[in-house]
Amino acid sequence: MTLSPIISGFRRTSAILLATIFYHQVLIAQVADPNLIPLPRNGNIGVLKVLPVKPIATENYTRPEKPLQPSEIADFNRPATVQVVADVKVNVQYPQPFTFNMVLLSFDAKRKAETGEIENSDFSIINYMLNQIALRPAEYFRASLQLMQAQVRFTSTGSGAFITPDGYLVTNAHVVQADAQRQKSNAATQVLGTLVGNELDKQIQQYGGRVDENIYNNCVASIFNEYAKYIRIVSHEVDYFIKTGKTMENESYQLDAKLITMGSEIPGKDVAILKVEGNNFPTVALGDDTKLKAGDKLYVMGYPGVVETHSTLKENKMREPSFTEGMMNARQETSTGWTAIQLDAATYRGNSGGPVFNTYGEVVGLLTFGSLNEDKSALVQGFNFIVPTSVVSGFIRSSNITPTMGESTIWWREAQMLVSTKAKKSNELLQQIALSNTDWPYLLTFRNEVNDALLNQKDPWYKAIFTQFGLKWYQMSAVIIALLYGLAWIIRKIFK
Repeated sequence: MTLSPIISGFRRTSAILLATIFYHQVLIAQVADPNLIPLPRNGNIGVLKVLPVKPIATENYTRPEKPLQPSEIADFNRPATVQVVADVKVNVQYPQPFTFNMVLLSFDAKRKAETGEIENSDFSIINYMLNQIALRPAEYFRASLQLMQAQVRFTSTGSGAFITPDGYLVTNAHVVQADAQRQKSNAATQVLGTLVGNELDKQIQQYGGRVDENIYNNCVASIFNEYAKYIRIVSHEVDYFIKTGKTMENESYQLDAKLITMGSEIPGKDVAILKVEGNNFPTVALGDDTKLKAGDKLYVMGYPGVVETHSTLKENKMREPSFTEGMMNARQETSTGWTAIQLDAATYRGNSGGPVFNTYGEVVGLLTFGSLNEDKSALVQGFNFIVPTSVVSGFIRSSNITPTMGESTIWWREAQMLVSTKAKKSNELLQQIALSNTDWPYLLTFRNEVNDALLNQKDPWYKAIFTQFGLKWYQMSAVIIALLYGLAWIIRKIFK
Protein backbone atom coordinates (compact mmCIF):
# COMPACT_ATOMS: atom_id res chain seq x y z
CA MET A 1 0.00 0.00 0.00
CA THR A 2 1.48 3.35 -1.05
CA LEU A 3 1.37 6.19 1.44
CA SER A 4 1.99 9.05 -1.03
CA PRO A 5 -1.70 9.97 -1.50
CA ILE A 6 -2.26 9.94 2.27
CA ILE A 7 0.77 12.09 2.97
CA SER A 8 -0.10 14.44 0.11
CA GLY A 9 -3.61 14.72 1.50
CA PHE A 10 -2.31 15.65 4.96
CA ARG A 11 -0.05 18.26 3.41
CA ARG A 12 -2.88 19.78 1.38
CA THR A 13 -5.13 19.74 4.48
CA SER A 14 -2.51 21.50 6.58
CA ALA A 15 -1.89 24.05 3.86
CA ILE A 16 -5.60 24.78 3.49
CA LEU A 17 -6.02 25.04 7.27
CA LEU A 18 -3.10 27.44 7.52
CA ALA A 19 -4.40 29.53 4.63
CA THR A 20 -7.88 29.64 6.15
CA ILE A 21 -6.59 30.80 9.53
CA PHE A 22 -4.30 33.32 7.89
CA TYR A 23 -7.09 34.72 5.72
CA HIS A 24 -9.47 35.00 8.68
CA GLN A 25 -6.88 36.91 10.72
CA VAL A 26 -5.94 39.21 7.84
CA LEU A 27 -9.62 40.01 7.32
CA ILE A 28 -10.00 40.89 11.01
CA ALA A 29 -6.85 43.01 10.82
CA GLN A 30 -8.25 44.84 7.80
CA VAL A 31 -11.56 45.56 9.53
CA ALA A 32 -9.72 46.87 12.57
CA ASP A 33 -7.88 49.35 10.33
CA PRO A 34 -10.25 52.30 9.75
CA ASN A 35 -8.84 52.86 6.29
CA LEU A 36 -9.42 49.31 5.07
CA ILE A 37 -13.09 48.67 5.89
CA PRO A 38 -14.79 47.57 2.65
CA LEU A 39 -18.04 49.51 2.35
CA PRO A 40 -19.33 49.29 -1.22
CA ARG A 41 -21.63 52.11 -2.29
CA ASN A 42 -23.21 49.88 -4.93
CA GLY A 43 -23.82 46.16 -4.87
CA ASN A 44 -24.09 44.43 -1.51
CA ILE A 45 -24.42 46.33 1.76
CA GLY A 46 -23.99 44.10 4.76
CA VAL A 47 -26.15 41.02 4.47
CA LEU A 48 -28.83 42.45 2.15
CA LYS A 49 -28.73 42.31 -1.63
CA VAL A 50 -29.47 45.70 -3.12
CA LEU A 51 -30.84 47.12 -6.32
CA PRO A 52 -30.23 50.63 -7.67
CA VAL A 53 -33.03 53.15 -7.12
CA LYS A 54 -34.18 55.58 -9.73
CA PRO A 55 -33.26 58.96 -8.30
CA ILE A 56 -35.50 61.21 -6.48
CA ALA A 57 -32.29 61.32 -5.60
CA THR A 58 -30.28 60.29 -2.63
CA GLU A 59 -26.71 59.70 -3.68
CA ASN A 60 -24.71 56.74 -2.31
CA TYR A 61 -27.91 54.90 -1.43
CA THR A 62 -28.98 51.49 -2.65
CA ARG A 63 -32.39 49.98 -2.08
CA PRO A 64 -32.76 46.63 -0.30
CA GLU A 65 -33.94 43.84 -2.58
CA LYS A 66 -36.92 43.15 -0.34
CA PRO A 67 -38.96 45.25 2.11
CA LEU A 68 -37.51 45.79 5.58
CA GLN A 69 -39.04 44.75 8.87
CA PRO A 70 -40.69 47.66 10.74
CA SER A 71 -38.06 47.39 13.49
CA GLU A 72 -35.30 47.75 10.87
CA ILE A 73 -36.95 50.85 9.40
CA ALA A 74 -37.11 52.37 12.88
CA ASP A 75 -33.53 51.43 13.82
CA PHE A 76 -32.06 52.62 10.52
CA ASN A 77 -33.77 56.03 10.59
CA ARG A 78 -34.08 56.94 14.26
CA PRO A 79 -30.72 58.82 14.40
CA ALA A 80 -31.63 61.06 11.43
CA THR A 81 -35.09 61.97 12.77
CA VAL A 82 -34.89 65.17 14.80
CA GLN A 83 -36.99 67.55 16.81
CA VAL A 84 -37.20 71.05 15.34
CA VAL A 85 -37.63 73.93 17.80
CA ALA A 86 -38.58 77.47 16.74
CA ASP A 87 -38.07 80.06 19.48
CA VAL A 88 -40.27 83.01 18.50
CA LYS A 89 -39.94 86.49 20.02
CA VAL A 90 -42.64 89.01 19.04
CA ASN A 91 -42.91 92.68 19.99
CA VAL A 92 -46.59 93.69 20.06
CA GLN A 93 -48.79 96.69 20.75
CA TYR A 94 -52.24 96.13 22.22
CA PRO A 95 -55.05 98.00 24.01
CA GLN A 96 -55.40 97.45 27.75
CA PRO A 97 -58.24 94.91 28.24
CA PHE A 98 -60.97 95.13 30.86
CA THR A 99 -64.04 93.10 31.79
CA PHE A 100 -67.59 94.32 31.24
CA ASN A 101 -71.19 93.12 31.78
CA MET A 102 -70.21 90.22 34.04
CA VAL A 103 -72.78 91.18 36.68
CA LEU A 104 -75.55 91.40 34.07
CA LEU A 105 -74.54 88.00 32.69
CA SER A 106 -74.76 86.50 36.17
CA PHE A 107 -78.27 87.95 36.72
CA ASP A 108 -79.38 86.62 33.32
CA ALA A 109 -78.11 83.10 34.14
CA LYS A 110 -79.89 83.07 37.52
CA ARG A 111 -83.16 84.26 35.96
CA LYS A 112 -83.06 81.49 33.35
CA ALA A 113 -82.43 78.95 36.09
CA GLU A 114 -85.40 80.24 38.10
CA THR A 115 -87.73 80.16 35.08
CA GLY A 116 -86.62 76.64 34.13
CA GLU A 117 -84.92 77.60 30.85
CA ILE A 118 -81.77 75.93 32.19
CA GLU A 119 -81.33 73.50 35.07
CA ASN A 120 -81.40 75.27 38.41
CA SER A 121 -77.95 74.26 39.65
CA ASP A 122 -74.64 76.04 40.10
CA PHE A 123 -73.04 73.70 37.57
CA SER A 124 -75.60 74.56 34.86
CA ILE A 125 -75.50 78.29 35.63
CA ILE A 126 -71.72 78.66 35.29
CA ASN A 127 -71.65 76.55 32.13
CA TYR A 128 -74.38 78.72 30.64
CA MET A 129 -72.37 81.85 31.46
CA LEU A 130 -69.21 80.45 29.85
CA ASN A 131 -71.14 79.48 26.74
CA GLN A 132 -72.50 83.03 26.45
CA ILE A 133 -69.01 84.50 26.80
CA ALA A 134 -67.75 82.12 24.10
CA LEU A 135 -70.55 83.22 21.74
CA ARG A 136 -69.96 86.98 22.27
CA PRO A 137 -66.53 87.48 23.89
CA ALA A 138 -66.34 91.18 22.89
CA GLU A 139 -69.29 91.96 25.16
CA TYR A 140 -67.44 90.77 28.25
CA PHE A 141 -63.72 91.39 27.53
CA ARG A 142 -63.24 94.78 25.93
CA ALA A 143 -60.35 96.87 24.67
CA SER A 144 -59.66 100.26 26.29
CA LEU A 145 -58.09 103.29 24.61
CA GLN A 146 -54.87 102.84 26.56
CA LEU A 147 -52.17 101.22 24.39
CA MET A 148 -49.67 98.83 25.90
CA GLN A 149 -46.47 97.25 24.57
CA ALA A 150 -44.95 93.90 25.37
CA GLN A 151 -42.56 91.29 24.08
CA VAL A 152 -44.11 87.85 24.03
CA ARG A 153 -42.19 84.67 23.50
CA PHE A 154 -43.39 81.22 22.56
CA THR A 155 -41.92 78.00 21.27
CA SER A 156 -43.11 75.91 18.37
CA THR A 157 -41.91 72.32 18.05
CA GLY A 158 -42.16 69.78 15.28
CA SER A 159 -40.19 67.03 13.64
CA GLY A 160 -37.80 66.73 10.70
CA ALA A 161 -35.06 64.63 9.12
CA PHE A 162 -31.51 65.15 7.88
CA ILE A 163 -31.12 64.57 4.13
CA THR A 164 -27.38 65.32 3.79
CA PRO A 165 -24.42 64.51 6.06
CA ASP A 166 -23.41 68.21 6.08
CA GLY A 167 -26.57 69.23 7.93
CA TYR A 168 -29.45 70.01 5.56
CA LEU A 169 -32.80 68.87 6.92
CA VAL A 170 -36.44 69.04 5.85
CA THR A 171 -39.53 69.86 7.89
CA ASN A 172 -42.82 71.76 7.56
CA ALA A 173 -43.08 75.49 6.97
CA HIS A 174 -45.64 75.86 9.75
CA VAL A 175 -43.16 74.35 12.21
CA VAL A 176 -40.51 77.00 11.60
CA GLN A 177 -42.63 80.07 10.90
CA ALA A 178 -45.87 81.01 12.66
CA ASP A 179 -48.12 83.14 10.46
CA ALA A 180 -49.34 86.53 11.66
CA GLN A 181 -52.62 85.13 13.00
CA ARG A 182 -50.85 82.52 15.10
CA GLN A 183 -48.44 85.14 16.42
CA LYS A 184 -51.33 87.36 17.41
CA SER A 185 -53.20 84.47 19.03
CA ASN A 186 -50.14 83.52 21.06
CA ALA A 187 -49.65 87.16 22.04
CA ALA A 188 -53.30 87.41 23.10
CA THR A 189 -52.90 84.29 25.22
CA GLN A 190 -49.98 85.82 27.09
CA VAL A 191 -51.17 89.40 27.54
CA LEU A 192 -54.73 88.32 28.45
CA GLY A 193 -53.92 85.11 30.26
CA THR A 194 -53.86 86.43 33.82
CA LEU A 195 -56.91 88.67 33.41
CA VAL A 196 -59.03 85.97 31.77
CA GLY A 197 -57.94 83.27 34.20
CA ASN A 198 -58.63 85.41 37.28
CA GLU A 199 -62.03 86.66 36.07
CA LEU A 200 -63.32 83.25 34.98
CA ASP A 201 -62.03 81.58 38.13
CA LYS A 202 -63.81 84.20 40.24
CA GLN A 203 -67.10 83.45 38.49
CA ILE A 204 -66.57 79.69 38.77
CA GLN A 205 -65.88 79.89 42.49
CA GLN A 206 -69.14 81.81 43.01
CA TYR A 207 -70.98 78.83 41.56
CA GLY A 208 -69.50 75.90 43.38
CA GLY A 209 -66.08 75.61 41.69
CA ARG A 210 -67.10 72.94 39.15
CA VAL A 211 -67.27 73.46 35.40
CA ASP A 212 -67.37 71.44 32.18
CA GLU A 213 -63.74 71.45 30.98
CA ASN A 214 -64.66 71.47 27.29
CA ILE A 215 -66.95 74.46 27.75
CA TYR A 216 -64.27 76.26 29.76
CA ASN A 217 -61.56 75.63 27.16
CA ASN A 218 -63.83 76.72 24.33
CA CYS A 219 -64.66 79.92 26.20
CA VAL A 220 -60.99 80.77 26.79
CA ALA A 221 -60.06 80.07 23.16
CA SER A 222 -62.93 82.26 21.95
CA ILE A 223 -61.77 85.18 24.11
CA PHE A 224 -58.18 84.93 22.91
CA ASN A 225 -59.18 84.66 19.26
CA GLU A 226 -61.46 87.69 19.54
CA TYR A 227 -58.85 89.84 21.24
CA ALA A 228 -56.14 88.86 18.77
CA LYS A 229 -57.62 91.24 16.20
CA TYR A 230 -56.69 94.20 18.42
CA ILE A 231 -53.03 93.20 18.60
CA ARG A 232 -50.49 94.77 16.24
CA ILE A 233 -47.18 93.04 15.57
CA VAL A 234 -44.34 95.56 15.69
CA SER A 235 -41.49 93.13 14.99
CA HIS A 236 -40.58 89.50 15.39
CA GLU A 237 -37.57 87.22 15.17
CA VAL A 238 -37.15 83.45 15.22
CA ASP A 239 -34.23 81.30 16.36
CA TYR A 240 -34.06 77.66 15.32
CA PHE A 241 -32.66 74.73 17.27
CA ILE A 242 -32.36 71.06 16.46
CA LYS A 243 -32.52 68.33 19.09
CA THR A 244 -31.41 64.79 18.30
CA GLY A 245 -31.21 61.49 20.12
CA LYS A 246 -28.01 62.83 21.68
CA THR A 247 -30.19 65.20 23.71
CA MET A 248 -31.54 62.13 25.55
CA GLU A 249 -28.05 61.65 27.00
CA ASN A 250 -27.24 65.34 27.44
CA GLU A 251 -30.31 67.53 28.05
CA SER A 252 -28.45 70.73 27.12
CA TYR A 253 -27.40 69.38 23.73
CA GLN A 254 -28.93 71.19 20.78
CA LEU A 255 -27.74 72.50 17.43
CA ASP A 256 -28.28 76.00 16.05
CA ALA A 257 -29.93 76.04 12.64
CA LYS A 258 -30.69 78.62 9.97
CA LEU A 259 -33.59 78.77 7.56
CA ILE A 260 -32.63 78.11 3.93
CA THR A 261 -35.99 78.15 2.15
CA MET A 262 -39.64 77.85 2.99
CA GLY A 263 -43.00 77.39 1.32
CA SER A 264 -46.28 78.43 2.89
CA GLU A 265 -48.56 76.82 5.41
CA ILE A 266 -51.39 74.52 4.36
CA PRO A 267 -53.07 74.75 1.89
CA GLY A 268 -49.77 75.92 0.42
CA LYS A 269 -46.74 73.70 -0.08
CA ASP A 270 -45.90 73.32 3.58
CA VAL A 271 -42.17 72.61 3.32
CA ALA A 272 -39.07 74.19 4.86
CA ILE A 273 -35.36 73.42 4.69
CA LEU A 274 -32.96 74.21 7.55
CA LYS A 275 -29.18 73.98 7.74
CA VAL A 276 -27.03 72.94 10.70
CA GLU A 277 -23.27 73.50 10.64
CA GLY A 278 -21.26 70.32 10.88
CA ASN A 279 -20.42 67.07 9.14
CA ASN A 280 -21.20 63.35 9.25
CA PHE A 281 -24.80 63.73 10.41
CA PRO A 282 -27.05 60.66 10.05
CA THR A 283 -29.32 60.82 7.01
CA VAL A 284 -32.51 59.32 5.59
CA ALA A 285 -33.01 58.17 2.00
CA LEU A 286 -35.69 59.78 -0.15
CA GLY A 287 -38.08 57.50 -2.00
CA ASP A 288 -40.58 57.79 -4.85
CA ASP A 289 -44.06 58.61 -3.57
CA THR A 290 -45.60 58.24 -7.04
CA LYS A 291 -45.26 54.45 -6.74
CA LEU A 292 -47.49 54.29 -3.66
CA LYS A 293 -50.92 52.70 -3.92
CA ALA A 294 -53.88 52.64 -1.57
CA GLY A 295 -53.32 49.90 1.00
CA ASP A 296 -49.52 50.20 1.06
CA LYS A 297 -48.05 50.27 4.54
CA LEU A 298 -46.53 53.53 5.76
CA TYR A 299 -44.58 54.38 8.92
CA VAL A 300 -44.45 57.75 10.68
CA MET A 301 -41.60 58.84 12.95
CA GLY A 302 -41.53 62.02 15.00
CA TYR A 303 -42.03 63.78 18.31
CA PRO A 304 -45.76 64.08 19.12
CA GLY A 305 -46.52 66.68 21.74
CA VAL A 306 -48.89 64.36 23.59
CA VAL A 307 -45.84 62.25 24.50
CA GLU A 308 -43.56 65.22 25.13
CA THR A 309 -45.93 66.63 27.76
CA HIS A 310 -47.38 63.42 29.19
CA SER A 311 -47.88 63.86 32.94
CA THR A 312 -46.78 60.30 33.73
CA LEU A 313 -43.39 60.70 32.04
CA LYS A 314 -40.38 62.53 33.42
CA GLU A 315 -40.64 66.28 32.95
CA ASN A 316 -38.25 68.30 30.76
CA LYS A 317 -36.81 65.12 29.30
CA MET A 318 -36.07 64.55 25.63
CA ARG A 319 -38.11 61.60 24.37
CA GLU A 320 -37.26 58.93 21.86
CA PRO A 321 -39.15 59.58 18.61
CA SER A 322 -42.44 57.72 18.29
CA PHE A 323 -42.87 55.22 15.46
CA THR A 324 -46.40 54.42 14.28
CA GLU A 325 -47.74 52.27 11.47
CA GLY A 326 -50.61 52.86 9.08
CA MET A 327 -51.47 52.58 5.44
CA MET A 328 -52.01 54.86 2.51
CA ASN A 329 -55.72 55.59 2.08
CA ALA A 330 -55.94 57.89 -0.94
CA ARG A 331 -54.53 60.82 -2.87
CA GLN A 332 -56.37 64.08 -2.31
CA GLU A 333 -55.95 67.28 -4.32
CA THR A 334 -55.53 70.40 -2.19
CA SER A 335 -57.25 73.73 -2.88
CA THR A 336 -53.95 75.10 -4.22
CA GLY A 337 -53.49 72.34 -6.78
CA TRP A 338 -50.91 69.93 -5.39
CA THR A 339 -51.77 66.39 -4.31
CA ALA A 340 -51.52 65.28 -0.69
CA ILE A 341 -51.36 61.66 0.44
CA GLN A 342 -53.88 60.55 3.04
CA LEU A 343 -52.89 57.95 5.64
CA ASP A 344 -54.40 56.51 8.81
CA ALA A 345 -51.35 56.23 11.11
CA ALA A 346 -51.86 57.65 14.60
CA THR A 347 -50.24 61.09 14.86
CA TYR A 348 -50.51 64.25 16.95
CA ARG A 349 -49.28 67.82 17.06
CA GLY A 350 -45.50 67.70 17.14
CA ASN A 351 -45.39 64.99 14.46
CA SER A 352 -45.58 67.78 11.87
CA GLY A 353 -42.59 67.72 9.53
CA GLY A 354 -41.61 64.20 10.54
CA PRO A 355 -40.60 61.65 7.89
CA VAL A 356 -43.07 59.10 6.57
CA PHE A 357 -41.44 55.88 5.31
CA ASN A 358 -42.42 53.20 2.84
CA THR A 359 -41.68 49.52 3.46
CA TYR A 360 -38.11 49.95 2.16
CA GLY A 361 -37.38 52.60 4.80
CA GLU A 362 -37.38 55.45 2.26
CA VAL A 363 -38.99 58.81 2.99
CA VAL A 364 -42.04 59.28 0.79
CA GLY A 365 -43.28 62.47 2.46
CA LEU A 366 -43.54 64.67 5.53
CA LEU A 367 -46.44 64.33 7.99
CA THR A 368 -48.12 67.73 7.71
CA PHE A 369 -51.74 68.13 8.71
CA GLY A 370 -54.63 66.28 10.29
CA SER A 371 -58.39 66.65 10.49
CA LEU A 372 -60.47 68.35 13.20
CA ASN A 373 -63.83 67.19 14.48
CA GLU A 374 -66.99 69.15 13.69
CA ASP A 375 -66.58 71.70 16.50
CA LYS A 376 -62.84 71.93 15.76
CA SER A 377 -61.96 71.06 19.34
CA ALA A 378 -59.87 67.93 18.71
CA LEU A 379 -57.98 66.02 16.05
CA VAL A 380 -59.71 63.09 14.39
CA GLN A 381 -57.30 60.17 14.26
CA GLY A 382 -56.98 58.19 11.05
CA PHE A 383 -57.40 61.13 8.65
CA ASN A 384 -53.93 62.62 8.32
CA PHE A 385 -52.06 63.93 5.31
CA ILE A 386 -48.48 64.16 4.11
CA VAL A 387 -46.65 66.44 1.71
CA PRO A 388 -45.11 63.91 -0.70
CA THR A 389 -41.43 63.85 -1.61
CA SER A 390 -42.34 64.83 -5.16
CA VAL A 391 -43.31 68.21 -3.69
CA VAL A 392 -40.45 68.35 -1.18
CA SER A 393 -37.91 67.61 -3.91
CA GLY A 394 -38.84 70.85 -5.69
CA PHE A 395 -37.58 72.85 -2.70
CA ILE A 396 -34.46 70.68 -2.48
CA ARG A 397 -33.58 71.21 -6.16
CA SER A 398 -34.27 74.94 -6.07
CA SER A 399 -31.83 75.23 -3.15
CA ASN A 400 -29.13 73.31 -5.09
CA ILE A 401 -29.01 70.58 -2.46
CA THR A 402 -28.11 66.99 -3.34
CA PRO A 403 -29.60 64.50 -0.88
CA THR A 404 -26.80 62.13 0.08
CA MET A 405 -26.47 59.11 2.31
CA GLY A 406 -23.30 59.62 4.33
CA GLU A 407 -20.72 56.93 4.85
CA SER A 408 -21.42 56.89 8.57
CA THR A 409 -25.10 56.17 7.89
CA ILE A 410 -24.09 53.23 5.69
CA TRP A 411 -21.91 51.95 8.55
CA TRP A 412 -24.79 52.41 11.00
CA ARG A 413 -27.18 50.39 8.84
CA GLU A 414 -24.66 47.63 8.31
CA ALA A 415 -23.88 47.50 12.03
CA GLN A 416 -27.61 47.12 12.74
CA MET A 417 -27.84 44.18 10.35
CA LEU A 418 -24.74 42.42 11.67
CA VAL A 419 -25.29 42.68 15.42
CA SER A 420 -26.97 39.29 15.79
CA THR A 421 -24.51 37.33 13.62
CA LYS A 422 -21.23 39.26 13.55
CA ALA A 423 -21.20 41.40 16.67
CA LYS A 424 -17.44 41.96 16.48
CA LYS A 425 -17.67 43.57 13.05
CA SER A 426 -20.73 45.53 14.16
CA ASN A 427 -18.72 46.90 17.06
CA GLU A 428 -15.85 47.88 14.75
CA LEU A 429 -18.27 49.78 12.52
CA LEU A 430 -19.61 51.65 15.54
CA GLN A 431 -16.04 52.61 16.44
CA GLN A 432 -15.72 54.12 12.97
CA ILE A 433 -18.93 56.09 13.46
CA ALA A 434 -17.70 57.40 16.82
CA LEU A 435 -14.53 58.65 15.14
CA SER A 436 -16.53 60.47 12.45
CA ASN A 437 -19.11 62.02 14.81
CA THR A 438 -18.78 61.78 18.59
CA ASP A 439 -22.37 63.04 18.96
CA TRP A 440 -23.98 60.37 16.78
CA PRO A 441 -27.49 59.80 18.21
CA TYR A 442 -28.18 56.53 20.05
CA LEU A 443 -24.58 55.37 19.59
CA LEU A 444 -24.08 54.65 23.29
CA THR A 445 -27.35 52.72 23.55
CA PHE A 446 -26.59 50.57 20.53
CA ARG A 447 -23.00 49.90 21.64
CA ASN A 448 -24.37 48.47 24.87
CA GLU A 449 -26.59 46.17 22.80
CA VAL A 450 -23.61 45.11 20.69
CA ASN A 451 -21.50 44.45 23.80
CA ASP A 452 -24.23 42.17 25.12
CA ALA A 453 -24.24 40.33 21.80
CA LEU A 454 -20.46 39.94 21.96
CA LEU A 455 -20.74 38.28 25.36
CA ASN A 456 -23.34 35.84 24.04
CA GLN A 457 -21.60 34.94 20.79
CA LYS A 458 -19.17 32.00 20.84
CA ASP A 459 -15.85 32.13 19.04
CA PRO A 460 -15.12 29.60 16.26
CA TRP A 461 -13.70 26.32 17.59
CA TYR A 462 -10.14 27.16 16.58
CA LYS A 463 -10.36 30.58 18.28
CA ALA A 464 -11.47 28.81 21.46
CA ILE A 465 -8.33 26.65 21.30
CA PHE A 466 -6.16 29.75 20.85
CA THR A 467 -7.73 31.28 23.94
CA GLN A 468 -7.42 28.08 25.98
CA PHE A 469 -3.66 27.79 25.38
CA GLY A 470 -2.93 31.51 25.30
CA LEU A 471 -1.47 31.29 21.79
CA LYS A 472 -1.42 33.75 18.93
CA TRP A 473 -2.90 32.58 15.61
CA TYR A 474 0.50 32.10 13.99
CA GLN A 475 1.76 30.09 16.98
CA MET A 476 -1.27 27.81 16.91
CA SER A 477 -0.91 27.40 13.15
CA ALA A 478 2.67 26.20 13.61
CA VAL A 479 1.55 23.71 16.26
CA ILE A 480 -1.17 22.33 13.98
CA ILE A 481 1.25 21.95 11.07
CA ALA A 482 3.78 20.18 13.30
CA LEU A 483 1.08 17.81 14.56
CA LEU A 484 -0.01 17.00 11.03
CA TYR A 485 3.53 16.26 9.89
CA GLY A 486 4.07 14.16 13.02
CA LEU A 487 0.91 12.19 12.32
CA ALA A 488 2.03 11.64 8.73
CA TRP A 489 5.42 10.34 9.96
CA ILE A 490 3.72 7.90 12.35
CA ILE A 491 1.46 6.54 9.62
CA ARG A 492 4.46 6.09 7.34
CA LYS A 493 6.26 4.10 10.03
CA ILE A 494 3.23 1.89 10.67
CA PHE A 495 2.71 0.95 7.06
CA LYS A 496 6.35 0.78 6.01
